Amino acid sequence: MQRRQAVLPVLLAVLLTLAGCAGTNQLTSPNEPTDEELPPGVSQSGVENASALVAAHTDALNESGYAYRITLGGTVATGSGNESSTAYETSLSQTSRAEAGGRPAFVTARTNISSAMGNQSQGVAYWWNDSTTLARISSGGSTQYVALDQIPGQNQLYAPDEQYLEQVVSASNFSVTGVDRSGSETLVTLTATEPNATLEGVTSYNATLVVGSSGRIHEATQHAVVESQQGTQTVDLRYKLTETSVETVERPSWSDRALANRTAA
Repeated sequence: MQRRQAVLPVLLAVLLTLAGCAGTNQLTSPNEPTDEELPPGVSQSGVENASALVAAHTDALNESGYAYRITLGGTVATGSGNESSTAYETSLSQTSRAEAGGRPAFVTARTNISSAMGNQSQGVAYWWNDSTTLARISSGGSTQYVALDQIPGQNQLYAPDEQYLEQVVSASNFSVTGVDRSGSETLVTLTATEPNATLEGVTSYNATLVVGSSGRIHEATQHAVVESQQGTQTVDLRYKLTETSVETVERPSWSDRALANRTAA
């Protein structure tokens, strides 16, 4: 997976162009984490190096395999008070699963868009290894299947978790608020009630991270309300790591239909 940077104002654009969670752990101890328990890029004062933390997260996931889910919702409202109306509403639901090393991997995503122009819905699914990408794209009542030659690290057809996590981590003024030592991995909780200077026009904000000492991000949430020329934009993001070790990612049941439509990348 490639690391990417993104900030809040482009989240709705991410939803539009994607074609290819929630809550925090109950803390079992109010104690502060020791320096040894702090994840990479994190100090007792909060996140000091967002890129280092997301890189450690990516490395930890690729080492063992992983599964996660992401939900992202956004609205844009125009006007104010009784005159306010929702001009645009969109949502994304994505699940990802991969073996150690990041391949083979399987991603599914669905987007729903509602606006004055009508409602649109699209579902995509991708499976790939080092040589082949299989894709299923459903939209407007029809479904297409295709297979492409895969060049490792290129032709990425979905939004990876780093894109969302980098945005949450780098945009927030996090503070360390707790540590959970009840499981096999020590988890550090960080919370933020305001963004940093990278975001403008924010009128309401909160974010949470639950991170293992290795840097593996187990949960992330972000809620923001932003005033802009387009209106009032609301974004809610929820990420949850559901498996920290995956041995096998099988080809999907529709792989033969995709392989029958193979084209060169």
